[in-house]
Amino acid sequence: MKMWWPLNDRDAVVHVRAFDVLDDYDAIVISGHSVNEYNLDTNVYGNVEIPKMEDGTTRTDVKTAEAVIEPQILKNGEFGTKVIAGFEVNFNMFLPQKIISWISRTFAFYVVKAIRQRTSDLNGTTYQQRMNENIA
Repeated sequence: MKMWWPLNDRDAVVHVRAFDVLDDYDAIVISGHSVNEYNLDTNVYGNVEIPKMEDGTTRTDVKTAEAVIEPQILKNGEFGTKVIAGFEVNFNMFLPQKIISWISRTFAFYVVKAIRQRTSDLNGTTYQQRMNENIA
């Protein structure tokens, strides 16, 4: 994914796990961190090939990335999503707090946009069926 300035010359390789705990806790839990230990000769982590970095790119260290996503029924009867997320990222460069705040807001906007795109049409899916069961 191409990023905007000041992250356009940064690269991250992140191992992410998602846990579907909708039945027990009405949530999806996501957890991840940087992949730092992989075979540098073959660029392989487990059975996943890691793309080589482009020239002039610096690898960013994602110490932790965590999120809890909870589907909700809004007051008007529509479906919504509550997202609580936390990230600890070492950009390997000095960034003023104002820019870090801007990056956080912009990243959050794009995450919400991606979630909306993926969940805009759930008709006929298992997730739609589960939501309908929870309404009843």
